Amino acid sequence: MKAAARAEGGRERKDVQPTLSVFTQINSYTLAPGMSDMFRQMFRYAYPEYAVGFSLTFTMKNRAAQADDVRARLELHQAEIAFEQTKANVGIQVRTALTALTQSQSQVEAGQKAVAASQEAADAEQVKWDLGYSTLDIVYQKELDLTSARAAEIQSRVNYAKAVIAQELAVGYLLESHGIAFDEALKGSLWKSSR
Repeated sequence: MKAAARAEGGRERKDVQPTLSVFTQINSYTLAPGMSDMFRQMFRYAYPEYAVGFSLTFTMKNRAAQADDVRARLELHQAEIAFEQTKANVGIQVRTALTALTQSQSQVEAGQKAVAASQEAADAEQVKWDLGYSTLDIVYQKELDLTSARAAEIQSRVNYAKAVIAQELAVGYLLESHGIAFDEALKGSLWKSSR
């Protein structure tokens, strides 16, 4: 850290050192009315012009370089903050996907148990109907309950499949787990060819 500060201080001192520029200039002019006379006068240096000069430049404080340095440091700090925010967001997405996956799996298990229970109730009611101890309305209601339980189980399986895809996407294994080759997908073919 100290070495970086020393190097920074050395660079600032170098930026504020004076700069001396020296220049010379020689021009040849012509006053002839025709082309041949014009070239003759120009190559003989009939009307020469000489100039010598120097320029001394120094700065009290190199404000432009200091401003660029501050701007660069701010941009670096902003990029670091954006990177940390992205990492945090990815962590939240992964945890959310895993939680949703666990909940969906529990819902599938509960749906399977509900279908089994509704199936037993419908079968029992059918046996009662066959023995003459039940009414058609009750048998019909038990069949409706069984159908509703099956529909709920199917929806829970759909939700579970969506949660699996969301979890694979959040973790970054979606392409590999489904056999999708990225280069081939760019060409229009989503799945790896089975050669």
